[in-house]
Amino acid sequence: MARLQRSALLLALALGPWLAVAGDLAVDRPQQRRTLLDSHRYQEKDPVPLWAAKTGPFTNPSETYEFFSLPYCKPADGVKWKTLGMGEVVDANRMASTPYDLAFRSDRADTVVCKKALTEQEVAKFRDSPALVVAACRVAVALSMVVIEINVLTDPARVADISEGAPPPTVEFSYSVRWTPTTVAFGDRLQRYERFPLNPVHLEIHWFSIINSCVTVLLLTGFLATILARVLKADLVKFSRSDDPGAPLEEDESGWKYVHGDAFRFPPHRTLFCAFLGTGTQALALAACIFALSLVGVFYPYNRGALFTALILLYALTAGVAGYVAGSYYRQFGGEDWAKAIVATVVVYCGPFFGMFTFLNTVAIVYRSTAALPFGTIVIIVLIWGLVTIPLTVCGGIAGKNARSDFNAPCRIHLD
Repeated sequence: MARLQRSALLLALALGPWLAVAGDLAVDRPQQRRTLLDSHRYQEKDPVPLWAAKTGPFTNPSETYEFFSLPYCKPADGVKWKTLGMGEVVDANRMASTPYDLAFRSDRADTVVCKKALTEQEVAKFRDSPALVVAACRVAVALSMVVIEINVLTDPARVADISEGAPPPTVEFSYSVRWTPTTVAFGDRLQRYERFPLNPVHLEIHWFSIINSCVTVLLLTGFLATILARVLKADLVKFSRSDDPGAPLEEDESGWKYVHGDAFRFPPHRTLFCAFLGTGTQALALAACIFALSLVGVFYPYNRGALFTALILLYALTAGVAGYVAGSYYRQFGGEDWAKAIVATVVVYCGPFFGMFTFLNTVAIVYRSTAALPFGTIVIIVLIWGLVTIPLTVCGGIAGKNARSDFNAPCRIHLD
């Protein structure tokens, strides 16, 4: 018998409908007032808004759909959609209001949301849904002077048969809420994610072993470099003694000496080479910025969409790095049409990415997934690319071609 179980309230995992409380909650002293939009502080009995983000299968977190794509109970005054930031939209979140009435520090027991006689079509939606579906749940909230942790428990005793051939059932959707005190400090509330079962177990770092291995590698590398320098010293002096890069090379060369004159030759497709080189340098700069922001604590579990927002904005702001590197190396390689190299730098990554995005976004639209970006978000991203990325790339290319001198190879090279 298939069970119609209930989607977990506030479930931030891919188990089913993913819901989110609007911000961090806190209890003020009696003389203080609640400021919902600024600090999300609440007094006793204040309503706590509950938003439904998305629903999707546990086994595939990237497959997400709108919460009300399944026939759940809707608010009496209609579904209201919360305005989200660009990063939250890119992260496939769609915040919709829910009919669940939560009052701060006010317990509820078996509160009925609605009672629905499911039709054949609605039963088919629940049956075919990849998400875990529920009919009753219990919400346990831990608090001290602020809300620390929210747990959701389903009620296995309340099930309905939606198996093939069974008649459409009448389902009563209900929920319970219990507020309990805790001694966990507000600053330590995120440590619960470190204990989450799906996360890898935290292992103790053996710093002495790591340092010992690094020192060993450095010593062996130094010894190898010293040996190679002593063996190849005479050959390197011979290869670099002539000031004429086009002078004929020795006839008695053998082994690796055959290719020493080709190591620093200019690539045949220098425009494309410089474009890839500039784009790769930009990717390294972008990764360094993301790691720096992570170290200072910008990204954390409650800050939904911050990573995607940072990726989009930092990619646009680091475009000057790509233009500078591409322009400078194109100048050293003897290129004359530097504008062509800058155009190639602009489109060498964004062109294939746009084509792949168009295909995937079309597929997401066909399947009505929240992974499909709305038209407004696409327009904003295109404007950022056109008004920030392209001008910075051009400015960086101009600075690069004017700042670097001619290329000086460390040894003689073949010109043809």
